Amino acid sequence: MKKFFQTLSILAILLFTTNGAKAQCVPNFTFTVGSGGTVTFTSTSIGTTTKTIYYWSFGNNTYTTGLNHLTVSATYTTNAAYQVNLSISDTLNSCYGTFGDTIQVNTAGCNDNVTINHQQQPNGVVNFQGSLSTPAVVSGSSWTFGDGGTSTNIYPSHTYTASGMYLITLSTTVGICTYSTTKNVSVTVANCNINASYTYSLSSNGVAHFFSTTTGAGVNATYYWYFGDGQTGTGTSITHTYNMNAQYHAILLVNDSTAMFGCHDSTMHAINITNAPCFNNTSFFVTKDTNMVLTWNAMPSYPGNVNAASWSWGDGSSTVGFYPSHTYSAAGVYSICLSTTLSCGSPTTVCWMGNIYKPSGQNGENGAMVTLNVLNPNNAVGIKQNAPTATTFKYYPSPVSDVLTLELGNAGTHVSIRILDAVGKTIRNEKVSANDTGKINLNVSELATGLYYLQVDNNGTTQNAKLIKQ
Repeated sequence: MKKFFQTLSILAILLFTTNGAKAQCVPNFTFTVGSGGTVTFTSTSIGTTTKTIYYWSFGNNTYTTGLNHLTVSATYTTNAAYQVNLSISDTLNSCYGTFGDTIQVNTAGCNDNVTINHQQQPNGVVNFQGSLSTPAVVSGSSWTFGDGGTSTNIYPSHTYTASGMYLITLSTTVGICTYSTTKNVSVTVANCNINASYTYSLSSNGVAHFFSTTTGAGVNATYYWYFGDGQTGTGTSITHTYNMNAQYHAILLVNDSTAMFGCHDSTMHAINITNAPCFNNTSFFVTKDTNMVLTWNAMPSYPGNVNAASWSWGDGSSTVGFYPSHTYSAAGVYSICLSTTLSCGSPTTVCWMGNIYKPSGQNGENGAMVTLNVLNPNNAVGIKQNAPTATTFKYYPSPVSDVLTLELGNAGTHVSIRILDAVGKTIRNEKVSANDTGKINLNVSELATGLYYLQVDNNGTTQNAKLIKQ
């Protein structure tokens, strides 16, 4: 299945880069649910030809693809809601697209089962997760934890106050079906006494010296440093050199894996660097806008101490400013250059040469002009560079291993959550629903160990926080 979507993505990119995106074919489908879990899908796509290839994904780890696959069928073995996607591509008119819809199957019977998974954390905290044997959309969960505690979260976290054996009960609702199971879980309540702290001193040329003053850590504890500029290190004391003047948020994470279930704590300081060497590492790249036919985007990366920027567009014109726009009178190959000056001097110029094209046959091809917009990466990813963390919501545990709990209080019907890596690249973006208490449990077990940014959009208000994954 993964290989199938990778192939589809590569095909889409090739079509885009060689011919441009055309809105000539629009995917769509209808479906009819029959007896025995059989569902018939009929393509109602617009602008297809005899060369159109249909890629059907049925949401239950099965799929089919081929020419003239206008009507196909899938048989589901259990009642549930499934996400079905139809993607089409056509080499004859160089177009492609994807359409998805959620279908509800109620004719297959309740033939699934659910199991309970758990992970013990320090201080009596246990994370729980229910797993269905068939991929499906869970509409509700009900947990009892054996000590009087309950939860309706899909991925709950529960804190026990005493060690012992507890009987866990889970009832999961999937469409019109409910599946129940029990599991005995042995819980050991072990306290984590690590209190992470550190001091630091600054010397010339951007050099900072960090010294851990952590208490409660064992002799085998490890010390991870995140210096706020994308660099990391280990050790109870360490020296780091910053290459530009700015404010950095340096984090110390202390982890004692020999303690019961692991024990960790972290702390952060804002480090103001004012005497760093003057390096001008300005860069930018240019790419075609995937949504607007006659638009290109340039994405610059400026040093923190840059004080002037000028763009040369390659057609004899130029613009002073950090994020300007420019309109070309004709498509063609242009050498676009960005010149910057830092507060400490060291002017530099970097250039990019490429074909600023416009797809043929689009909106009056001969007279239409192409626009290049210089975008602000900080606005694009929603993280303000070198800004302190400002949140009014709670999130825990920190650091997190598998399940992160967010308490939003006034959570909206749908909350958008985005996770970005240390350089601001979006690696996860999804919409979730909070329960009645405003809590959201987010499974982050697939993330690699390191520093991330958490962006939460709730009721039109966006808030940011730093997230450490262990």
